[in-house]
Amino acid sequence: MPQQFFQLFKLSLNGCRFEIIYPASDQQVNSLDTFFKTLKVELIYEGDFKIIEQAKTAIFEYIEIGYNRKRLHTFLGYKTPYEVGQEFYQFKNMA
Repeated sequence: MPQQFFQLFKLSLNGCRFEIIYPASDQQVNSLDTFFKTLKVELIYEGDFKIIEQAKTAIFEYIEIGYNRKRLHTFLGYKTPYEVGQEFYQFKNMA
């Protein structure tokens, strides 16, 4: 079995829940693949988590602080997901 399966199995035994989603397009699939590849390379493979809470906290911080607020995304017109969300809510409140 591939190494990724064992890593997911190990995390699931330690309380992480995985959900299967059904994206509507190939572009969404590619975006998800890119995100999870980046997450694994930049955080998971380098991490030395002793308990599941450490992994959960690190993943949350990676997504909320680094990925959503700092990293520019070509798909979003070289903006961060946070910036796009702020623009959406400003537009929604104006309407």
